[in-house]
Amino acid sequence: MQIYKKDALGETQSGWTADSAIKYLSDRAYKHFEKVFLDLRINSRRTITVPTAAKIAAYLAVGLIAPFLQQIDPMFVGEMSPALDISWEYGKMLIEKANNIDGEGLGKLISDYPSHDFVIDRTTATKIFNCVREPITEEHNLLLLVGNIGLEAMTDEPLVDMLSNPESIVPNEELPNEPT
Repeated sequence: MQIYKKDALGETQSGWTADSAIKYLSDRAYKHFEKVFLDLRINSRRTITVPTAAKIAAYLAVGLIAPFLQQIDPMFVGEMSPALDISWEYGKMLIEKANNIDGEGLGKLISDYPSHDFVIDRTTATKIFNCVREPITEEHNLLLLVGNIGLEAMTDEPLVDMLSNPESIVPNEELPNEPT
């Protein structure tokens, strides 16, 4: 799910941005704690006790990530949970209606891709969806008509173009006057 960024006209971000940031920072904090803790114990030849090494490692890990965590708005995180639930509900409706994806595939679509700009190719799509096919003739012809722009990820700017040559358009005949 993409949501509008605060104070950024028309810019969007993934609803998972804050969640991903928290998970990343937690992972980094744990790894930093572990490294410092082990370094203190090993380099001191175990003269620094476990409680003291843990206290120092925790202090340093918290000091490392606290400035980053302070930038995450807890209200934003709280607001995203119901919004992301909507993604799941729409996905369940899609499963019921089209029966072309299962719960695991839906989870991949909702959680594993960072933004709508991420392109899923046909090979990847076959791992997510039950049925993936080659384009039919009309779809292929449309792609030929719009050209390479049809292969690019959508941007914030809409594509506006003529699909036919303006000179080839025959004007409508004037309709006869209706009797009054």
